[in-house]
Amino acid sequence: MHAPQDKEQLDRYKDLSVGEILRRARIKQDASVEELGRDLNIRPELLMALEANDYERLPGKVYVVGFVRTYAEALGLDGDKVAYLLKSQSVGHDYKTLRDMPKPMYESRMPNVIVIVVSIGIFIVLLILWASLSGDGNPPEIPPVMDDGSL
Repeated sequence: MHAPQDKEQLDRYKDLSVGEILRRARIKQDASVEELGRDLNIRPELLMALEANDYERLPGKVYVVGFVRTYAEALGLDGDKVAYLLKSQSVGHDYKTLRDMPKPMYESRMPNVIVIVVSIGIFIVLLILWASLSGDGNPPEIPPVMDDGSL
């Protein structure tokens, strides 16, 4: 990535939105949104939403600030300063709650019923295989029957 610029240099852009600052920095570096998205592991659509100041397409304020900081640093800007600028520009803006984020899984100490049933079934199959293979391979010897029918 690039060395951070002085904060004073960013101060000249007080009247520009954070998205416009990011867009201009990207264009100045002749970098594509797709390339930066791949490098930063952030979907290009989200980077384009940042540049367009379209916060409705972004997951939530905490993520927006993190994305802005990361994107700014990748462009050689001071990430903390740009994040601060974003916060100061967004005073009064109502960010929606998280969306398109995975819901936490329900945690339980008891395994799922399906896991228990499958585990018991595998145990029974293994027990039967072990029992059938543990013998010497010869069928049990049947005692001879006497002529009078006794053993």
